[in-house]
Amino acid sequence: MLNPGAASLTEISTACGFYDQAHLNREFRAIAGTTPGQMMAARRVEGALAVPTRSNSSKTRPPTPR
Repeated sequence: MLNPGAASLTEISTACGFYDQAHLNREFRAIAGTTPGQMMAARRVEGALAVPTRSNSSKTRPPTPR
């Protein structure tokens, strides 16, 4: 639903059963680590799906040498 020329985020929120766009944004960010608007902007600029990585995640840091 986040394709170029698609419905507005408000319409997408309603169609997906969210109370409002802010509710969609919170759930989307929890799952994807970014907002729908940021994802759409990245896709327009880069022409592909771009999901930022979390640099502060302990899962991405190498183990500390002992």
